[in-house]
Amino acid sequence: MDNENVCKPIDLEAHNSIYAPALEELSFNLNDLLGNLPCTHGDDDDNTTALCLPNEIWIMIFKRLSHGDLLQVNLVCKEWCQLARTTVLKRTSTLVINKQNVNDIYHLMEDSSLNYEKVMIDDLLDEFTNVEQAVLLKIFKHLGSNIVELTVYRLSTLSAINDVLPKLKELYLGKVRSKENVPVNFNKFSNLEGLLMPLYNQALLSSLNQMSRLRLEKLSLTLDCLHQGYFDLLSMCAQSLRWLQLSIPTKVNSTTLIRLQETFTKVSQLERLDICAVGNTECRRAILENLPKEAPLKALNFRLGEDHDLLELIVRKWSNSLECLTLTCHKLTRNSVEQLSFLSGRLRCLCLYSIRTGPKDLLHSIAPKINKTLTELKLNFPIPAVALFSVLIQRLPNLTTLYLLGHTSNITDEEIGYIFRYLTHLRKLSLPPCVGKNNIKYLCSKPNISNLKGLRTLASCLCPIRVLHIINVDFQFKDLSQLHLHDCNRNKRLTQMFLDIGRYLPALEVLWADMFDNNDVQKIRESCPRLRRAFQYRRMF
Repeated sequence: MDNENVCKPIDLEAHNSIYAPALEELSFNLNDLLGNLPCTHGDDDDNTTALCLPNEIWIMIFKRLSHGDLLQVNLVCKEWCQLARTTVLKRTSTLVINKQNVNDIYHLMEDSSLNYEKVMIDDLLDEFTNVEQAVLLKIFKHLGSNIVELTVYRLSTLSAINDVLPKLKELYLGKVRSKENVPVNFNKFSNLEGLLMPLYNQALLSSLNQMSRLRLEKLSLTLDCLHQGYFDLLSMCAQSLRWLQLSIPTKVNSTTLIRLQETFTKVSQLERLDICAVGNTECRRAILENLPKEAPLKALNFRLGEDHDLLELIVRKWSNSLECLTLTCHKLTRNSVEQLSFLSGRLRCLCLYSIRTGPKDLLHSIAPKINKTLTELKLNFPIPAVALFSVLIQRLPNLTTLYLLGHTSNITDEEIGYIFRYLTHLRKLSLPPCVGKNNIKYLCSKPNISNLKGLRTLASCLCPIRVLHIINVDFQFKDLSQLHLHDCNRNKRLTQMFLDIGRYLPALEVLWADMFDNNDVQKIRESCPRLRRAFQYRRMF
């Protein structure tokens, strides 16, 4: 099971990207804990040292480890192996079954620890043969009673295991093909709470509408104006929905608008709403105007077109409950800036995309004064002038996540220095490549990245970490497990440079890079022994 093709972590952020609450993650240093705990020594062997901790404490420690670290824990001793395979830790990983490993997994079923709650059947490109599908059914007869979350790419596969999933709560069918016409008995999934629907699959829709009872809390679907069954599904779940991701084509008829109005008056429990893919202005208005004010809306993702007064409507109805806002528009009006300013100090997560507005307006909308509530900020447009950027950073002292995503932007050494000086609580940081007009020694004179001791994921050019090597800082990122490197003008001999800085990244497990070639991989792995995956331009190497 240590084979990465068999078992690997899966990022379901595609299903609930903006909805994950921007919670402050606990900082946890295992070495500090171990250094303060008493040890017991064997009477006969002075070299034998065992730490006196109950199993519950070990499990709490293991819960904070990555999937790769848990695999290593399995190898330490028999006791740790048993603890690392407890159910509560299994929930952090997804068992991936495909054509290449299905027989291997079948032979491992005698191991009682094979009891994953999350499973993905990856047969999108390589379809199972009849023999392999029979093996798959045997696997699910063994695993099915534990599975609560399942991702499937083919209805034929889901139909084959239809009867052995009594505890299934979330089902992801987003990549099922529209022309696949296979019936599925959804009445077998009596505990189903979440469903990600594919585009326009009439057979699947018919199966769902035949259910005797369907009270979904989480739903993602595209409303097809030509198939009223989609509206029937949405209406059936309206009163139970807490999470909704909705896509609607730009062109709609009057019947669609009426049904939207009728349906959303009943959506009274909704906490998270994503209507960014609703392209029609009238549809967005019908949804937001008819969604009850009493709905405890916490997260909203929507596109602001010419209907700028919708932001004022949102503030008026949900300013007391809204915690996470993702907003996409071409230009903010003065009124829109004022509405965002009103939300300042209330939101924990703010994502602004493709916005063209003045730098002062941007500052006023995000942080008109010191904002200690905001912990996650994502901006997708050119970085403001250095002076305004400095003010913005200093007014957001509790940020744990900062993404500067402008594709045409570059960041200066001064701006990098402000981030490293003031945002010392950062756990996730994404920066565009640096401008690199000055010699890198200029960056060495600024506050450096070692101030971000708790950093866990980083996307940037190589310069911030190179500085540590140049000024010979005795420092390591003990929690940084994911690194995405961009190319910039100051970085040339990149492979050698990376090998020089590898010692600062002892916990690195995943590397994305824009500049390495396949011949460099082995050298990189020697520099970062815990590296499990390396990617270049969406290619694993």
